[in-house]
Amino acid sequence: MDPEHPRHQDTQGDDRLSAKPVLLPSAEVPDLPDAIVTRGAALANLIHDFDRRVGYHFAWYFHMLTRRQVSYRLAEAVHADLMDDYDYLPARDVPVLQDWCDTPYSV
Repeated sequence: MDPEHPRHQDTQGDDRLSAKPVLLPSAEVPDLPDAIVTRGAALANLIHDFDRRVGYHFAWYFHMLTRRQVSYRLAEAVHADLMDDYDYLPARDVPVLQDWCDTPYSV
């Protein structure tokens, strides 16, 4: 097993990958608004721009989990958009966000 990519199979035989978010120094992280007052395309642009600037996919979500400065309202607004038939997250991210909305957590 590659320690950089820890994989295993669950009891159903499905492959699983575990990962741990690593914090960037605060000086390297652009701001994400605390209070989301936008929805739709503007919100999609905000989170996609953040991901591009930080350099990895779904960065907005991981920063929300690990930084107190990023309000959970961000995930709630993205989730509300998805429930209103906006489609700006990759399909693999939707269940992750849905699970978080069902049972919020932080790391």
